[in-house]
Amino acid sequence: MSLPFSRRRALALSGLGAFSLFPVPLIGGCTLTGKTDGPPEDEEYPPWPFDPDESWWMQFNYGPVRDERTEMTLSVEGEIPKELDGLYLRTGSNPKNGDPGHWFLGNGMVHGVRLRGGKALWYRNRYVKTPLLDRAPGEGTGIPSNTDTASNVALVHHAGRLLSLGEVGFPYELSPEDLGTVGPYDFDGKLKTYMTAHPKLDPVTGELLFFGYNFSEPYLTYHAVDASGALVKSEPIKLPASAMMHDFQVTATKIVFLDLPILFDFEAAVSGSSFPFKWNDAHEPRIGIMPRTGGSDDVKWVSLDPCFIFHTLNAYDSPEGGVVLEAARHPAGLWRDGPSQLGSRPTLHSFVIDADGGTLRMNQEDDRLVEFPQLDRRKMTLDHRYGYALWLKDPGDDGNLTGMKGIIKWDRASGSSSVHEFSSALQPDEAFFVPRSEDSDEGDGYLMTYVYDRSTDRTDLYILDATDLGAKPLAKIKLPFRVPFGFHGLWVPA
Repeated sequence: MSLPFSRRRALALSGLGAFSLFPVPLIGGCTLTGKTDGPPEDEEYPPWPFDPDESWWMQFNYGPVRDERTEMTLSVEGEIPKELDGLYLRTGSNPKNGDPGHWFLGNGMVHGVRLRGGKALWYRNRYVKTPLLDRAPGEGTGIPSNTDTASNVALVHHAGRLLSLGEVGFPYELSPEDLGTVGPYDFDGKLKTYMTAHPKLDPVTGELLFFGYNFSEPYLTYHAVDASGALVKSEPIKLPASAMMHDFQVTATKIVFLDLPILFDFEAAVSGSSFPFKWNDAHEPRIGIMPRTGGSDDVKWVSLDPCFIFHTLNAYDSPEGGVVLEAARHPAGLWRDGPSQLGSRPTLHSFVIDADGGTLRMNQEDDRLVEFPQLDRRKMTLDHRYGYALWLKDPGDDGNLTGMKGIIKWDRASGSSSVHEFSSALQPDEAFFVPRSEDSDEGDGYLMTYVYDRSTDRTDLYILDATDLGAKPLAKIKLPFRVPFGFHGLWVPA
């Protein structure tokens, strides 16, 4: 298992750069482990006894909370770093009315904690108020309009606007002051397609780059927004079918598209499926590389072994002229029988892509199961040193999720990793990296994650020291209720 070019830094320091084509294994060296202070007896908590007659996403801490709350008095265990001045947000699926038919389809609910001066000033949770909020599940089914979105996947802050994003539809603008919904946002009427939920912010140019996939042609459209917030480019990209392209990547010079074998299933949609996507063995898996100044005719496609990717870690231009992509790779066959199960076995992989030569080399970098990979976003589009991810437990016999073990940090320069492993009662969410300051070194900062405690049925917001992941949490912001498991977070500096 090797991460391309990771040895180059060490070899350059030792004067052995001529041998830098031989990469060092990522998982090696010293691995540190820290375990949190869970229940005093640290009793072993078995997997949840899900009721097979009810959807798993409606049970236990996957299930929704229906009340919007504001808490102005929050207790804190430990000390919140005083330099943290801003708003930590995390969104997710939280159905307001009945079972939405899939975990991915519940109404968006945003949870926010405001930090300043070493204190937690408030917690709020608010629904994203889209037209779907007050509809019964299944009401108004069909191809969604631009405003018909659950808006429950991710958040982005750009050019002074806080936007909530769904898999399809327009983004919805939110107020960072109270998390209220301002309304749908279409970039002054210039956005004509959906905006899918994983845009990329270029830390050098300030651009916001994103795409939207669709159920009819054009199946994919790429968009670029300049640093001022103006949409300046919309480019349809030719695809043979409507593929579920949940994420993509950007380097300093290239755009990376993922055309993988989970497709929109028209027959399932006609028959009334709430989430009509399915693995299709006949669809050729491939990665497309497009110059950032180019268009559809400039995309060069390179085939790869069948797999699926929900979330990427990063991409960057390699010194040899190609592109390196890093992602949590799911093995072939995910959702072959439909999308209700999520018990796949994703692991960190790198893909070294030579689009001009039509070649791709894939390396498995770690054999631990991971998802929701993150990095210091100041290094997005650039070669980076550190990566982070949610460490998953092995799927159960029924093929479904059994929980989360902790947070993993990779150091690509040294080839080592460290972890923060939680006791069996505690279940973390995605860990989001927040730098100590705007000009601090890469990786010098904090990881924030909501952690659900099965022993109390409550959730705390943990702040971990990203430079010493094995240490005890710096702070736990104690919430008097639970926050359901969700999707993606964001830090909005004051």
